[in-house]
Amino acid sequence: MEMQENIKSDYVAYEYLSVDVKKNFELIYTDCYENLGWQAISSSESENVLINHGIGSMVNLKLKRARKIKNRSMLLSLQRKCEGALSKIDRLETSKESNAVIISLSIGIAGLGFLMGAVFGFLAGKLLLATVLVLLGCIGFAFPFSIYKKIKIKQEFKVALLIEEQYDLIYSFCEQAKKLLA
Repeated sequence: MEMQENIKSDYVAYEYLSVDVKKNFELIYTDCYENLGWQAISSSESENVLINHGIGSMVNLKLKRARKIKNRSMLLSLQRKCEGALSKIDRLETSKESNAVIISLSIGIAGLGFLMGAVFGFLAGKLLLATVLVLLGCIGFAFPFSIYKKIKIKQEFKVALLIEEQYDLIYSFCEQAKKLLA
């Protein structure tokens, strides 16, 4: 009877978590989850990579944690806050480039519209109008890349402070979680 109770007390029930993250965020996610009491389940690297297309490759993190961990509800709350901050960092990283792309594409499309207007103006016999529209169209094709670079640099500067704030939040949440686990 005593032996049977010993066997039952050694049993540990685990909860499992599988998270798909961008490859460049893999380490920060791993650190956060480890501070929240999760352990990485080792598997082969080729099994972890989900999508591999340049910068946007995704990795699947497989984690486990004892179900009867102390302060579990508070850890879950901190985990949600960490995940929220990490997703906000991802959105901010994406916004660095998206605004610049939208503006530069808009200028390029406007340049295309001017060139199309130039063709119709030329066909209608209005050479002065066609010449002006060709010049505007060429400007629309010549400057989007330089405008893209300028906007991206400004956006990176603006977003860098917000990203740093999110990292500080994550570090404070992880610190709180470590104290709860101690």
